[in-house]
Amino acid sequence: MRFLKEYNQFIFEEWSKNEPIPEIIGVDRGLAIFVIGAPGIGKSYFVTNHIHSKNPNIKDFSTDDVSLLFTKDPNVYYRGKEKESGGRTKNASQLNLLRMMEFMETGQNFIYDTTGAGKEFTDKGYEHIKEIYDSARSNGYKIIFIHLLSTLQTSIDQDALRSRHVDPHYIQWAYAKQQGGEVDGVKVEGNIQRYKALNPDAYYLVTSIDQKYKFYKFIDGKLAVRKNDRYIIKESADNKGVTSQIVDTMLDFIEDGYDIKFLSSGMGGITYQQYLDGDVSFQPQMQMSGGVLVSQFFIRFFKNEKFNSYEDFVRICDEMQVVIARLSDLGWSLVKFEPYSTEEQEIIKFHTIDFKFKKKDERVGEKKFDTNEFRVNFEHHTGLHILDVTEHDDNVYVEFDSIDYDGELPRNTDDRLERVAELYGFAHFDYRWPDKFVYFFWED
Repeated sequence: MRFLKEYNQFIFEEWSKNEPIPEIIGVDRGLAIFVIGAPGIGKSYFVTNHIHSKNPNIKDFSTDDVSLLFTKDPNVYYRGKEKESGGRTKNASQLNLLRMMEFMETGQNFIYDTTGAGKEFTDKGYEHIKEIYDSARSNGYKIIFIHLLSTLQTSIDQDALRSRHVDPHYIQWAYAKQQGGEVDGVKVEGNIQRYKALNPDAYYLVTSIDQKYKFYKFIDGKLAVRKNDRYIIKESADNKGVTSQIVDTMLDFIEDGYDIKFLSSGMGGITYQQYLDGDVSFQPQMQMSGGVLVSQFFIRFFKNEKFNSYEDFVRICDEMQVVIARLSDLGWSLVKFEPYSTEEQEIIKFHTIDFKFKKKDERVGEKKFDTNEFRVNFEHHTGLHILDVTEHDDNVYVEFDSIDYDGELPRNTDDRLERVAELYGFAHFDYRWPDKFVYFFWED
């Protein structure tokens, strides 16, 4: 018997060493696992094949399962019964939370399977997670967050293959709530940083496409990548410059052979080799004499042997989820994603992908707008002739004209003016083609 116990312990240690989430192995009680991710991303599959297969001693709690008990239809959400006195009884989400609260009193292991998104344009998803988190803490649980990330299209495609379908608009909302984004023109705050602030005992990010996973873990606030049997922090030291920090977040892509360039509007760009050689013309932070600190840059993928198909495009989008999280730790947020492609004989061929990041604009002292400098920059970036510039408290009014012989303005005047807005950090501008004047506004 003694040898059997020693052998079992040996097996346990070997299993734990090779397990990317070792906290789930061999725990009989007191473990709370929050599995978070957009609809259709494969949370149930992950729970079955990557948690229960290694520790079956964990009870699942899912709002979808509770709803199905009442409606018997996976596509109908249980909203509670109407009361004679008005209102409704508890819905599926509320019942699921109540069941978990009661279960926690037993101290047994459990999994909370959730999108973390809640009702559209509310903060209910985060509130529910925090409520369960606080209750688990008060009951002495060890808390593990496992956050599944993928592309929006992956969630939509996989949702179409399920028996239970979710409105694509809600998938878009739930996707934005993971790391931030925009839905119907409204900016949506992502929840990853807020979950980190709760300070769970362990927090994993798992990128997923076609049930193929890559594991990351927050260690001392930094995101580490799983390499062989350990997690390695790829970020630079805190005292490194902004350029070094940005480049370091992309080392996985660079090591894998992708053709990448870092670009900054009006400030040039660098490849990784130029960065190593010290030929650094790239600088994301740019302070104009207008007193506006514009912090923005692009990461651009160029077509090469690693990026020349739709499958490669999807893989890049998947892996960039982690880069977005890393840059978010450094204060950057993704504000624009734009692939450039052509279609030849019904085959989409990609050429480049742009990811644009920006930090919140900061005002530096009293704004002193240099009209002469603005004239030069305006004409350089638009190819238009400036007639007059008038500065007001909240905007800059500009009159301009075409330099063409016929005096007609180019159809892409909007795009040209946007370059100026980005360069100076204007919040937005008001222009209607073919007018020959524009208002640039400092604030929203």
